Amino acid sequence: MKNMKNIIKTGIILLTIAAMNVFIACEKEVVRDPSPEANPNSNRVYFNDIVKSVVLGIEENSYPITIARKDSNNALTVALTISGDKAFSIPPSVSFNAGESSTTFTLSIGDIELLKNYQVTLGIDENQINPYDSTAPVYSLNIQKEDFAPYAEGTYTSVFFGAYWTALLEYSPATDLYRFTDCWMPGYNVLFKWKGTAVTMQGTKNSSGSYIYLPTGYIHPSNGMIYAYYSQANINYYDEAAKTFTFPITWVVAAGSFGEVSDTFKIETVY
Repeated sequence: MKNMKNIIKTGIILLTIAAMNVFIACEKEVVRDPSPEANPNSNRVYFNDIVKSVVLGIEENSYPITIARKDSNNALTVALTISGDKAFSIPPSVSFNAGESSTTFTLSIGDIELLKNYQVTLGIDENQINPYDSTAPVYSLNIQKEDFAPYAEGTYTSVFFGAYWTALLEYSPATDLYRFTDCWMPGYNVLFKWKGTAVTMQGTKNSSGSYIYLPTGYIHPSNGMIYAYYSQANINYYDEAAKTFTFPITWVVAAGSFGEVSDTFKIETVY
């Protein structure tokens, strides 16, 4: 019996060693691609733009892009690349004159939808960049088109958030939409259609269709994003005599509802 235990123990040890050898062998087979080497003759070309998002007017069909280089002694033509929607295009290359450290080229914009966010990514011939510079050899730009203009100014009051502020109501003739830009937080807009007393909110319907909801941008410390649920039971939000919108909002987080507390906007100046 003692010998049998020793045989079993020896077998286990041998199997363990064999498994370790297989593991080590697999480890040794991992081959890492070498880091790319910078071209010593590179002019170290890079994108000099720092704007990451741009809103164009409805009639604008182009946007200038600045490109620069660190070695500007000689004339240079460098190839460009673009990826993204086919509505966007650039020239295949851009040229620098001798002694010229920066220049511009045009991003052409075809037929795109209003208010839709598009992203284009531009690149430079890898032989003319230094991948280890802190400069940008790739440039990603978010683009939107719109025709919103100021329509009215007034006081926006949010009892739920315990605040009021001077707000600008904008209007887009092309889409027939009104907008509060950055209503509660930057980047979170409120869009709606308005005719007479009726207000049609633009957002997501809940499962029953009794509410339209929007993210507010405020993050609850334990329940995440706070959403504004607009009741659809009666969409006559506007009082013409008082020149005031009353938005019946139920404030909701993942854990449940805080109940209905209306926001208001009183028009004081019409442009």
